[in-house]
Amino acid sequence: MVIFPNPTNGELNIDLTSFLDSSLIINVFNSVGQLIFERKLEANHEIIESIELSNLASGIYYLKIKNETSLMESTVVLTKE
Repeated sequence: MVIFPNPTNGELNIDLTSFLDSSLIINVFNSVGQLIFERKLEANHEIIESIELSNLASGIYYLKIKNETSLMESTVVLTKE
């Protein structure tokens, strides 16, 4: 899983090449563990999935992507000018 750009100013792209034939759930949590974003994707999803975070405050967020068999986690830094 590749996430770019990181840090981001709002739009976050996720390369899902390694999950092409798998249904996914993408979750974003804030620094206190509150779920602030969720997207469910069917197995025929795009290779690059974009998430818009510009409505959130600058800070550190936690991205979790899970399918039927695995969980991937990453930290995302949102910086607004």
